[in-house]
Amino acid sequence: MRALVDEIYALMTAPAAEARLPAQAPARQIAYRLPDADISQMEAILDLLCEAPFNCRADLPHLADEAGLTDDELLPACEALQLVQLVSIERGDIAATEAGRAWYAAGPQQRKVMFGQQLLGNVALAAHIRRELVASEAGEIREEQVLHELEQFLKPAEAERVLSVAIGWGRYGEIYEYRYNSGMLTLPEEELPQGQGA
Repeated sequence: MRALVDEIYALMTAPAAEARLPAQAPARQIAYRLPDADISQMEAILDLLCEAPFNCRADLPHLADEAGLTDDELLPACEALQLVQLVSIERGDIAATEAGRAWYAAGPQQRKVMFGQQLLGNVALAAHIRRELVASEAGEIREEQVLHELEQFLKPAEAERVLSVAIGWGRYGEIYEYRYNSGMLTLPEEELPQGQGA
């Protein structure tokens, strides 16, 4: 029975791994459909993976059992961790990368910084938002500007969902902020031009 479960997880994760092999990896495209993955769940999974009994390597069914998560909860979080290269997934097995092990060993504030670096280096939408903010004289852009760009590739509801995920991840990684009352994406307050802080 265990072999069958392992084989099913291998098949479930194989398409995601194979999709990253083309010349331009999907996450390097701004319209990549980012998984609905909560930061706290991603942290909990990576912490669990890096501790005994797994010690940075596990098969996904065993990790799911230990975490008490369904596939619908586990797989998006694992895909997100793979996108930012904190884990690698192959044939139903998950392993912490060197960056993932360093992230695990870091304190809370350093984890945020490291996540932001991984996000900028591996998720095109986050890097695009950051570049637009840096290029903006005021250090801010309207949410609608990014949504309009995403809607060139995605339906409006999906564009909103993807942007919402990118906003959450970027805020956690402290690479940009989001003002809910005005719908503005901004550089972190300490990076805003003088006189632009909230």
